[in-house]
Amino acid sequence: MTYQKSQFSYIISISVAIISIFMVTVYYLELGDKRITSEWMVNYFITIAVIFLLFYRLKVKVQNKTLKIYYEIGLIHFTFKMDEITKVESIKTPWYYGYGIRLTPDGWLYNAHGSQALEIKYMYKGKNKSVMIGTPEPEELKKALLRDINNTTT
Repeated sequence: MTYQKSQFSYIISISVAIISIFMVTVYYLELGDKRITSEWMVNYFITIAVIFLLFYRLKVKVQNKTLKIYYEIGLIHFTFKMDEITKVESIKTPWYYGYGIRLTPDGWLYNAHGSQALEIKYMYKGKNKSVMIGTPEPEELKKALLRDINNTTT
């Protein structure tokens, strides 16, 4: 394995905590003649727990001539082969591109936090595509990819 980095999503974690505190507060307050049911609260917490587990951490691995991107617990994942990658460039994403998985005018963005990213151009079924991967260390990821790409072509 030549490279592995994970980044924790503070935005997801803080948002889940704030919304959960709000929901518990609302649950214990009377809302006119109606009260939120216990079943509704259980469903809410199951849903929020699943969202948290799916998106709280983004991992990037360069290994075995592939680039793997996945959100913790691994249900959402993407793999790129080194021979498909045509260009790698360090970039900064605008703040309004946000966090998580986003379709932007520049291609797909996979991000946990921050504005530093690596733009990867690749060929898929004969078409040029672009993906951006948020990372706190874009130059190190770029070096690992280029090293693996060069090892693939030689």
